[in-house]
Amino acid sequence: LEAIMKEADGGDNLAVGWQSLENSMPLDVISTDYTVLEPPGGAPPPTSNPTPPTAPPPGQQGAVLETWVNVPYAAGDNADRLSIDSLTRLPAYPNNPDATDILTNVLEAPSNRGDDYGSKISTYIVA
Repeated sequence: LEAIMKEADGGDNLAVGWQSLENSMPLDVISTDYTVLEPPGGAPPPTSNPTPPTAPPPGQQGAVLETWVNVPYAAGDNADRLSIDSLTRLPAYPNNPDATDILTNVLEAPSNRGDDYGSKISTYIVA
């Protein structure tokens, strides 16, 4: 599972949740009880996206939160400021985030961490 967001200014939040087919059930942020940092049996085969930057023990619950700060955008172009493209065109994306953290409770990044940054949550869902 991978979730990517680009924050410009104002309030921000990145969370990944379950949604039921029944409208009466609220959307719940996914607990790390249902995730592992690496799939059982070790790391996945190489892909165009990097594997988590840390080497957690196989089966460790949680998710990787990567953050890129001071993401540049075209001056005066608010659409570019809000665009995921402004994050993904960075030379540092996706292999060199400015910060890497492990989420150990729920798949939700802290809110109001700043302006003009991008984040990515990566994990594996255990079925």
